[in-house]
Amino acid sequence: MTYIGNLPENFCFKNIKHIQVLNGVDLANALRRHHAYITGSINEPGGNHQNEGALCGLPILYRDSGCMPEYCDGYGLKYQGIKDIEHILQTFLTDYDVYLQKIKLYPHTADKMSAAWCAYFEDIYKSRVETTHSRNIWSNPFLFLRNQIPI
Repeated sequence: MTYIGNLPENFCFKNIKHIQVLNGVDLANALRRHHAYITGSINEPGGNHQNEGALCGLPILYRDSGCMPEYCDGYGLKYQGIKDIEHILQTFLTDYDVYLQKIKLYPHTADKMSAAWCAYFEDIYKSRVETTHSRNIWSNPFLFLRNQIPI
């Protein structure tokens, strides 16, 4: 197992190889030398690290939290936490070839996600006049005042 990234000061793993932060081609090459991508992110609103691992061909073990199910469902296995990770890992190893084939169809590419992001902003821009006119600042006077008075 390899951990790529920053560690707290004076911390070192006993049984895990540590590699300092990498990016670009160096990160992709390091990821491709492995068999799976494991993320323990909790409540992550929209990371890209799972996409990087998946797009390097690594099936994903991911926590059932935040955006991870949205991006990873069908391309690996989800786990709840420390209580079920060992069982999920055993299942993953048993069905590894299935996930290795599925990950080849991973849809969350940079091109697709960038196009969706640009389309989202174009929609916001097109509806800006309608949106601003539909707002009634006095619909909740308490919230209006709360936003005006520093607390």
